[in-house]
Amino acid sequence: WLMVHHAAGAAGEQSAMSDIRSHMATIRHSGEQSKWLGALHLLMELQDSALQRDAMLFGATATACDRGRQWRPSLELLLRGLPRSGLEANIVTCSTACSLHGRIGRWESVMGLMSDVCKEALEPNEVTLGSALAACSQCGVWRLAVLLLRNASHMSIEAS
Repeated sequence: WLMVHHAAGAAGEQSAMSDIRSHMATIRHSGEQSKWLGALHLLMELQDSALQRDAMLFGATATACDRGRQWRPSLELLLRGLPRSGLEANIVTCSTACSLHGRIGRWESVMGLMSDVCKEALEPNEVTLGSALAACSQCGVWRLAVLLLRNASHMSIEAS
């Protein structure tokens, strides 16, 4: 994939949009293969190009890092990389961050992210709630999970 990606870029025949799509596809494929370093390299490569990075590229790269069990780089991308690039988090990147914090036992950070989601006028969805609940479960903080479920109706989420 990486060789095909670089060959296509070198040919100069692709538009900026198709090049972004190519990077996204390569990053996702790297994630599926747990090749997190390749995904991270591609995202950094975009920093040096004229192509516009977006939150989805950061999210896909964070997911690739997560699949490679590299939680620190993944969280670094979502919590620091996005703002440094002048990008705003979206509900997908927030859900991913909740899930990552749960994996490493940081339930307090999950609660902070859920609070930020509401403050930033992002609309939490079932995925966000599910990520937060899973994090609470993994950390053994069941009372917070129950509290989240009770507050789901205030967040316009139907808990099933």
